[in-house]
Amino acid sequence: MVSALDDAVGNVTASLKETGLYNNSVIFFTTDNGGPVCGFDYNCASNFPLRGVKATLWEGGVRGVGLVNSPFLKKPGRISEDLVHVCDWLPTIYHLAGGDTSKLKNLDGYNQWETISSGVTSPRKEVIHNIDTVGNFSAIRMGDYKLVVNSNYNGSWDGWYPTKDEDEDFVIPVNVNPQAAVVHCPPKPPDVETNCQPFKAPCLFNIRNDACEYINIAAQHPDIVSKLQARIAELLPTVVPAANKPEDVNADPRLHGGNWVPWINLTQFNEV
Repeated sequence: MVSALDDAVGNVTASLKETGLYNNSVIFFTTDNGGPVCGFDYNCASNFPLRGVKATLWEGGVRGVGLVNSPFLKKPGRISEDLVHVCDWLPTIYHLAGGDTSKLKNLDGYNQWETISSGVTSPRKEVIHNIDTVGNFSAIRMGDYKLVVNSNYNGSWDGWYPTKDEDEDFVIPVNVNPQAAVVHCPPKPPDVETNCQPFKAPCLFNIRNDACEYINIAAQHPDIVSKLQARIAELLPTVVPAANKPEDVNADPRLHGGNWVPWINLTQFNEV
């Protein structure tokens, strides 16, 4: 699948160049979330050494990578670790298309083009990873600090998951670009499995120093915990109510020749 995707991106890029459109294009290529590790939803991805899996609020679930390719980049060939959120794409692309982002109202995003193109420090200082009022869990990052309150899946996917059939110390020798954004974790403390129990008390991490979320520093920084809790409480009234629907067994692909297809005839409900 990855090879086919790589070929497809190459084909699109080649077509843009052949038609002369590449010189007026910006290509964004980005992930949407972390991977579902081995045993999660019949998949076997890896976010290691980051903690957690897809759909969790640990770094393995929310941290993404991406690239931007364009002749418009003022400083190409850079690797950035600036804070960028999916909400930022709208004003960024709107700006690239010639729009005045100051006229966009009630945005959660920032125009990140100067950060992407020139290396200017990101205007974003905060990320609301989620405030889930149904599952009663949330996480917020402000600067280098991240607060995790409760967890989903009853905490069953809160760990670290090396690639299948490999242990944590397994290292594949590669020639790493010295500019590469590599995740460096501090030594794993003996109490790594127990120092953060988010169902009992919020956990605080310094993500810049501890992207693997090994060391819960909530006890050492109660003032920061209180500040981030207050920010979540401030935002709580603005949360859009969840629109999740109950599971419908009739959607099972096994009932439709192994295909994901529409399974409800809306006309029977007088809907279009």
